[in-house]
Amino acid sequence: MLFLVFGIWYFVREEPLPVKQPEQSSPASLPGITFSGSSVVEQQDGKTLWDLTADTIEMSSDSKTMRFVNPKGIYYETKEGKIEITGLRATMDTKTRDIVMEGNVKAVNSAGATFTADTIKYFSKDKKFFGTGNVVVTKEDTVATGDQIESDNNMEKIILKGKARVVKGGQKP
Repeated sequence: MLFLVFGIWYFVREEPLPVKQPEQSSPASLPGITFSGSSVVEQQDGKTLWDLTADTIEMSSDSKTMRFVNPKGIYYETKEGKIEITGLRATMDTKTRDIVMEGNVKAVNSAGATFTADTIKYFSKDKKFFGTGNVVVTKEDTVATGDQIESDNNMEKIILKGKARVVKGGQKP
């Protein structure tokens, strides 16, 4: 009899069931959107200012930054046509449109002037390029090297800083 009473009590007693809480994740930890073989283009008044293509483009979950793998950019706002820029990776601030490109970065304008650096930053508001690390600028038969470079969007006005050296005749110093 005691066994029967205990069995009834066991089944009718009120005990809360454990409630499984849903997993919570912060917006910053959510994965972004990834595109393959896509491009980002900025236009103004129907004219393309620049475009940036890449093997992979990733938009952060907060939509503040975009990351590019093997980017190739073409900047059209120049007097001499365009500037093509390549690198291993890039990051773009979606609000300011500032771009940082890293890893074997090379920029070539339509006239054949080039500059290479470890990192190149483009500031959209100022329309200027800044390069740091192993900077080499070649224009016609002149080669310039330095630690840092600042250039206008036409690669006409160039400022080299840090161990700057210019050699006429095309030989790298």
